[in-house]
Amino acid sequence: KMMMMMKLVIVLLLSLSAASSGASVSQVGPFPVLSVAGTHFEVGRQVGEAFGDRIRRFLAAKRSLHDVILPFVTNTTRGQELFKGFVATNTQHWPEYTSELEGIAQGAGVPFNVLQTVSMMAEIELYMKHCPDCSSNSVDAKHHLFEDHCSDVYAFANDRDVVRTFGHNEDGSPIVKSTGYFVNVTQLRPNTSLPQDRFAQRSTPFVAFTYPGQLPGNAWGWNAHGV
Repeated sequence: KMMMMMKLVIVLLLSLSAASSGASVSQVGPFPVLSVAGTHFEVGRQVGEAFGDRIRRFLAAKRSLHDVILPFVTNTTRGQELFKGFVATNTQHWPEYTSELEGIAQGAGVPFNVLQTVSMMAEIELYMKHCPDCSSNSVDAKHHLFEDHCSDVYAFANDRDVVRTFGHNEDGSPIVKSTGYFVNVTQLRPNTSLPQDRFAQRSTPFVAFTYPGQLPGNAWGWNAHGV
């Protein structure tokens, strides 16, 4: 397993340094790797097109989403207000990420509001956890609501200035094992309709393990500077 992980890292780091003029999919171990360039929306759309089947299978298997979260944000006044507040804040401060999520939804053929909900599940779950009258009375639903989350382990050199080893324990939904993927963004181009598109202006190529339908960067990854 260790050798497989080392091979995975080496191959991905090599692919990171290679320029790409268009989207291409390669396979590293059990996971596909999409190399892509474009604006945030274009990157998102190509991710959705390449991994639409994985995204739809992941969403269909996400019981907490269908049993608890979506009913809360669509059928209750408190949930609707919370959802609208999150969406307004994200759109105002991070329009480029909203645009990228729109691209994923369009490319995968899934409702945009569902992907918005998925991207904010941790915040919505935390709110519901401390709001006794918000969550479902179903014991089974509650069991699927508050999932365990991941752990990262770093091993430093003696001077503690250099990370020698990085390990990640994936404690999310087991369905990620068969639906997750890597996104290798070789170039982010500015969107002229978003003058505040700050990140594309100083874009650094990066590789990110990605949960289906979510933005790259929500899980672990690294950029061309090794960060």
